[in-house]
Amino acid sequence: MFWILWLVLAIGLAIAELHSGDFTLLMFSGGCLAGLAAALVFPDLIWAQAIVAAIAAGILLWALRPTLLHRVRSMPGYRSSLDRMVGSSGIVTQAITAESGEVKIDGEVWSARSLYGHEIPVDATIDVYEVDGTFLMVALQPELPTAPGHVETHVAEPPKPSPAPAPKPGLITPPTQPGDPSTFWARPAS
Repeated sequence: MFWILWLVLAIGLAIAELHSGDFTLLMFSGGCLAGLAAALVFPDLIWAQAIVAAIAAGILLWALRPTLLHRVRSMPGYRSSLDRMVGSSGIVTQAITAESGEVKIDGEVWSARSLYGHEIPVDATIDVYEVDGTFLMVALQPELPTAPGHVETHVAEPPKPSPAPAPKPGLITPPTQPGDPSTFWARPAS
C-alpha cells in the first residue's frame, strides 16, 4: 500500500525538478524510488522504508549530484542565471555606491555596486556590465533624446585606402583585380 505513496512522491519530485534544475529534488526522487523498493520487500515496516529512502537520497546527494552539476556547468554554451544578467537593464531601488545598492530587474531585486564607483540615484535606469560574486556591477544607462528636436550629428568620412605595395618577383601574390580567378594566388610569369 505504501509503495503507491513512494511512487507518487518520486514522480512529483521528479516533475518539480524540471522547474529547479539543480538536481536536489531529483536526488530526493531517487531516494523515494529506493523507499518504493523497500516497500515492496518490507511492506509492513514503514520505518525501514523511510530509513532506506533517507540513506539513498543522502548518498545520491553526496555522490551523484556534484558530478551531474559539474557536467552540466562545463557544457559549451552554459550560462548560469546570474551570468545571464549581464546585458540586462533595470531600475535602481536603493541608491548604488561602490560598496552597496539594489536594483530591480525583471521583477527581481538584486544587490548591486557601481561599476565606476559613482553614486547612482534611486529610479535611475542602469545596465548590468558584469557579475562580481553576488553583486551585479552596474552603470547608468546612456540617455537618449526623448523630445523631437534638432540632434546634431557628424559622420566622419572613411579613410581612403593606401595603394598596396608592389609584390616582389617570384612570390605568390593575391589577385590584382577582385573576382579575377586567373590571378588568384598565381605565380607571376618569369
